[in-house]
Amino acid sequence: MAEEDNSFDDFEQIDFLRDRHVRFFQRCIQVLPERYASYETSRLTIVFFALSGLDVLDALDVVDKPSLIEWIYSLQVLPTEDRTSWGLFLI
Repeated sequence: MAEEDNSFDDFEQIDFLRDRHVRFFQRCIQVLPERYASYETSRLTIVFFALSGLDVLDALDVVDKPSLIEWIYSLQVLPTEDRTSWGLFLI
C-alpha cells in the first residue's frame, strides 16, 4: 500500500486552473469563441455541456439563471390552435 502512495508522488502535479475553466464555460454560454462559431446551430447542446462543466466545477452560481431559462424557452415552437406550427409532426 505504501508503494502505491509513493507512485502517485512521482507523477508531476499539474495545477488545475479552475477560474480559467469557469470563465471559459461562462464565455461559451454567453458568446461562442470564434473557433466554435460554426457550431452555432448546436448552441443548445453547447450550453448543456457548459452548464454541466460549471456544475462539476461547483460554479453554477456564476450563471444568470433567469435569463438563461428565458433564452431556452424562447427556442420552443409552440403549436397554434390550427396546428400550423407543428410542421411534420401532425397527428
